[in-house]
Amino acid sequence: MKRFRNVNVEAGDLVRALSRPRELKDTSYLIRDFELGAPLAPNQVRILWVDDYNINNDVPSIIVTSRENISSLLPRLLALPSAVTPVTSAMKAWAVEDFGCENPYEFKQLDATRALGFVGLIIGELTSLISSEADLRTMGMDSVRRTLSFVCAQAIIRGWQGKSLSGLAERWLEASEITENEVNFTTVTNILSLSDFLRTLSDSSEGKEASSEILGHQIQAWLERQIDWGQRDLLQRTIPQITRELRAVSSREKRYDIVMDALGSSNDKSRSPLELGFLISLIELGSFEFLDLARSMDSSGLVVAAYCAFAVMLGRESALRNFNGFGWTVLNQGLQLNSEVTSDISIGELRILLDRRRSAPLPFRTRSPWLIDVELAPMIVGSFANVAKRKASSQRTQETSEAIEREEALRGSLMIAMRALEEACGIVEGQRLRSGSTLGKPRGRKK
Repeated sequence: MKRFRNVNVEAGDLVRALSRPRELKDTSYLIRDFELGAPLAPNQVRILWVDDYNINNDVPSIIVTSRENISSLLPRLLALPSAVTPVTSAMKAWAVEDFGCENPYEFKQLDATRALGFVGLIIGELTSLISSEADLRTMGMDSVRRTLSFVCAQAIIRGWQGKSLSGLAERWLEASEITENEVNFTTVTNILSLSDFLRTLSDSSEGKEASSEILGHQIQAWLERQIDWGQRDLLQRTIPQITRELRAVSSREKRYDIVMDALGSSNDKSRSPLELGFLISLIELGSFEFLDLARSMDSSGLVVAAYCAFAVMLGRESALRNFNGFGWTVLNQGLQLNSEVTSDISIGELRILLDRRRSAPLPFRTRSPWLIDVELAPMIVGSFANVAKRKASSQRTQETSEAIEREEALRGSLMIAMRALEEACGIVEGQRLRSGSTLGKPRGRKK
């Protein structure tokens, strides 16, 4: 449990108060982390310092206030002559509305089933965006942090659920648009739906290790809650019935036939990507060999994402070893969160610095030269390609290349001119020598 020193001030007095941070800190009092989101008066700002003897810093760690106040305060803080840019890289600005009943410093690690599901979902989201699965063999955590699946996993670990997840996905979309990252809106909606399914999965599985039968019942229950079955062309058999039939079959070829027969018994438009991905994963548990089949089922990549999620949940260690152990990397480095989360900037400040109405975006320091780590909500961070910087770098590279070409062309022209000059000098010198030899020749005597 973290402890903070806290003092509340009026929003209109914040800038003046921050000009005397030592005096301000001296008036603070201790609070616990679960009190960070306590109700505030509309015009109040909660100023917080981490209470740690190893940290001797008068600059506040966090300010908490309403979204409306944050929107008006950040431009004022950025306008200060001594302002650090981004402000939120040094002092987090959190909206009190984002707290609800949750404490951002409290988190519960995902159980094995959900953790494996999110590893697979991240693999599926990346696979649907790249040209070759071979690329996964060399990918690192920066690629993982760019996925919506990773952001949703962080949020669920922090206690977010339901409608709050939808709001978080909207911020992720907004950050993608501000940073000029391309986004498929259908894919975002579908990834959000799969993330919410994974959130509910463990809630009702009572800690049991996932099996095809348990997952089959979970999917069936989920679909019944999500879909009006009176409007749906049902599979001839339920998912639990199909999983029971497959349990007795060891031949991959026979399992393939059973799954394809089940998929072929329903109208294409009525199929849920969740069930399509699950049934394809049952052909060979833990295998990614049927990615092309999953791709052929829809163009949005959702069936691929669902297939990968179930492949990892059912294959466990064998699935994690695929793609040069990429799954292990995601599980150990991506989903084992701690209480310290760093970011380059908050989404509120990102709106200001990369406002498209500016003649040019304002530059600011980032952890990676090509990525921006954006805090979307308290302790929830997503990474986005720094497209503006890449464009500027590309333009500088092009300008440098053009300058080199001009220099080479000029050098070539100079060489041609020098050769022409040398030839002209040679001609003149030759004529001079011939003229000199004629003048120096003795004249003959007259007879």
